[in-house]
Amino acid sequence: MILIRHDILLFLMLLALYVSGKHFARHGRILSQAGLGAIAVYALNEGLRFGRGIDYNLYWQDYMDLAKGWDTNLDIGFLLIEKVFLYFNLPFQVLVMFMSMMFILGTLFLMKQYRSVAIYALPLWCIMSRSAVENMVRWYLAFSFILIGLSYLIEKRDNYMKSFFLFSLLGSIIHYAILPIPIIYYLLSFRERPLLRPKFAVVIFILVALLFDTSMMLQLVDLVNIIASLSDKFSGYGENAEFWLTNNALGSESAGLGISNTTTILFLLIFGYKYCQRAGFKYVLAYNLFTLGAIFYTIGTRIELVSRFDMVFYFFGAIVLACILKLALVDNNEFRKIVIAGSFIVILLINYGPFVGPFRSSPELRMYVWDHKGETPSKMINAYINEKYRMNKNYESKSQRMKSYRAR
Repeated sequence: MILIRHDILLFLMLLALYVSGKHFARHGRILSQAGLGAIAVYALNEGLRFGRGIDYNLYWQDYMDLAKGWDTNLDIGFLLIEKVFLYFNLPFQVLVMFMSMMFILGTLFLMKQYRSVAIYALPLWCIMSRSAVENMVRWYLAFSFILIGLSYLIEKRDNYMKSFFLFSLLGSIIHYAILPIPIIYYLLSFRERPLLRPKFAVVIFILVALLFDTSMMLQLVDLVNIIASLSDKFSGYGENAEFWLTNNALGSESAGLGISNTTTILFLLIFGYKYCQRAGFKYVLAYNLFTLGAIFYTIGTRIELVSRFDMVFYFFGAIVLACILKLALVDNNEFRKIVIAGSFIVILLINYGPFVGPFRSSPELRMYVWDHKGETPSKMINAYINEKYRMNKNYESKSQRMKSYRAR
């Protein structure tokens, strides 16, 4: 019953975002019925989720520890936000709601720059990012501010650099490690043409997928240790450098790229090249950001530390896909219309359709707040570990995994 309800609510949220995107495309105003409607449906569905993801539960525990007056090793921006919520005696779930609202707000700021495809891009962006956002709560709160800054950078109005710098700074003090992201966004904003032709991008993507081995990352252990020694904030990464550099989100050594992901990436790299150039600079930027995300996607599926950085580039595939569909539907070539529209539907079904996801067999990992019946952060973390442990027999011991994740 929980899984069925989860899928129904997800479908209704995406349908509402589609409708909001359709109206948002006309004016691009966030403080409008379309904008506020998108914020409401996303914040309610995502903000009322319960216990989804390891990080969610770790920060839930940290929040309770901070409420007791215990020290917490968090970056200053996020620590201040938590203290404000605790000052008003608000439960952790209200903070989750706030973070969900900030993410959809950042998304809408970005969509203002891609209004013509918002009808498709808004729901696509939210579904592509959903799993990561539900888990890595602090990272994507920081990313929400980066998105607002990026919207000013793309728009290039008066004093846009000040706004870009301000919001990038706000995001970076919430999660220090996200600082390289706005720098890369800024550098790519000068590029008016695609970084790579499709044939080169596809070849590099395939080579990385075939040749990369997690053991290669061991060469970076010394570098991670040096960085970790600079601040107590990163000491957990130094103590578990080999874990972070050679394991995916739950420590699997065998995670890889599936047929559905491969098909999606190849489709976007090939068709997005022409259509994004036709659409203009903003879409070329989205294509370039996605290209970086696509090239490193295979590594990200195997190493969580890489995935954190890679996904904030990969999500721009939602804009590329929306651009392809939008322009293909007005193309004079009927055969091309059928191929692209059909491919679009197939991509949605195989990647985000019902019964897709790593935890479909565990209803407790798809709960909302009203399903909560006394579960603790430790119990929820163990539920994730047990489910993943069941799916992959090559895991390290549970005790070592708990120690590794506390390093976050």
